[in-house]
Amino acid sequence: MDKQEAMRKALEWMRPDAERRIEEARSHVESGNGRAILYAVRICAENELPMPKWLARHFVKRVNVVFDHTSNSWDDAFGIPYPGQHIDSLKLRQQRIPVLMKTNALAKRIGITKALQRVAGDMGMSYSHCRALYYEFPEGVRFPAKRKITGKTSEPT
Repeated sequence: MDKQEAMRKALEWMRPDAERRIEEARSHVESGNGRAILYAVRICAENELPMPKWLARHFVKRVNVVFDHTSNSWDDAFGIPYPGQHIDSLKLRQQRIPVLMKTNALAKRIGITKALQRVAGDMGMSYSHCRALYYEFPEGVRFPAKRKITGKTSEPT
C-alpha cells in the first residue's frame, strides 16, 4: 500500500469521528462562538470533508465582517484565541508530557533532581518551571522510585 492509499484509508476510518465532532460544535457555533467556527472548519479541512451549509453560512458571515471593513481584526470577527492567557505560558504548558516522560526516564539512572535539571536545560526552560510542570502530575505517574528514611518510604525530592 502506498502513502496516498494509506492516507485515504486513514481519512475514511476517521471520517465518522470527524463528522461527530463537527456536529458537536454546531450548538457552540450557532450560539455565536467564533472559535467553534474555526474549530469545525479545521476538522472539515483536515478530514477532506465538505463544510455543512450551517457552518459555511456562519463562517462566511464572520469573514465578511473583516472583508467589508466593519471589523478591525480577525479577533473581532472570531474572538480572541486565548482570552486572559499568555501564548508563551500556553506553549510551555504543552511541554508537560515531554517533561514527565524525559524526567522519569532519566531519574531511574541519575535521580530526580539531576533529571529535572538536565531536562530543563535540554528543553530550554528554567529548573523551577520544569519542576513545577513535573509535579503537576499525581504521585503514581511521576517517577515511582521510593527511598527509605528511618524505616518509612518517601518520594525522592
